[in-house]
Amino acid sequence: MKHRAITLGALALGAALSLTTATAQAQEIGTRRRFGLGVVVGYPELGLDMNIYLTRSISLQIDPTIRTFKGDLYFGGRVDLLFWMPTIARLRFADLRWYFGPGGRLFAGHKFGAGFEFPVGIGFQFHRVPIELMLEAVPQFDFFDDGLTAWVAGAFHARWYF
Repeated sequence: MKHRAITLGALALGAALSLTTATAQAQEIGTRRRFGLGVVVGYPELGLDMNIYLTRSISLQIDPTIRTFKGDLYFGGRVDLLFWMPTIARLRFADLRWYFGPGGRLFAGHKFGAGFEFPVGIGFQFHRVPIELMLEAVPQFDFFDDGLTAWVAGAFHARWYF
């Protein structure tokens, strides 16, 4: 019985210390934790999501993606330079932040295309875990060999920071 109590106590202490460490590190997204990896889901794209903080308020978002356009499948990706604004609200479980910035895109499939975009996003950076969940609207201008297409796409990003 005594050994069980000591073992349970040691496990509880270890869990509490790890939770405290995780909490402190999760709030360091953009400073100590600069690289985020996750997924991006949106219209019309789906893919891998990477975000690298260059400073606390500037990051480089790189998304290799698969997309559909007029029934055709395309492979490519987007690269955006994001400017992070000060925290909108500090909630008990997360900080609410927003960002915007210019970007570019390349894709190939039935035909080749390139374009530019300007994502504007808002979302949560959680306190207890190094996770960021962001929702963005993305005005896009794509150039195909047969002309220009303009639209507003949307995306949801989920990233874990290391």
